Amino acid sequence: VLNGDLPNGESFSGDTLSSGLDNIAVLSEADIIVDSIDVVPNTVTLGQSFVEVRYFLRNSGASAARVNSLTSVFEDTAGNDV
Repeated sequence: VLNGDLPNGESFSGDTLSSGLDNIAVLSEADIIVDSIDVVPNTVTLGQSFVEVRYFLRNSGASAARVNSLTSVFEDTAGNDV
């Protein structure tokens, strides 16, 4: 059984797929991992703006990946958004 996304963006699940060619390339997906996050400086006060945050990512999957956007939510030790 094949499960995945076709080049046109449609999802596919089944046991027969006609590509019009003699072969089909099956690619494993990308696997993006956040290795670490570095906040510069080490101490940030409530309401402080323009704080540099560096994200170190790794792709341990078999396909290429592109990060188009990233949203971060920072919490205090009680789990409240800050």
